[in-house]
Amino acid sequence: MAPYPIGRAIHGGWFAFACTISMAVTNVLLAAVYFTVFLITAVFLRLSGRDPLRLRRKNADRSMWIPHQTEDKPWRYYRQY
Repeated sequence: MAPYPIGRAIHGGWFAFACTISMAVTNVLLAAVYFTVFLITAVFLRLSGRDPLRLRRKNADRSMWIPHQTEDKPWRYYRQY
């Protein structure tokens, strides 16, 4: 009967160690993937000159308003989305 409590103690200690290591490694890997993907995307967009959010103003406009043409077709009210 002696080996079981020792085995449980070793197993419990190893399990706690493994959980701690897994949390640290998971956070580091997730942060690395996140920053790598967004950094590469940001560099590519800046080098290509794209501005998908239209944050840069052209010709020093005072407003960020984008003109929108409305369609006055009644059937569009039934399928709005």
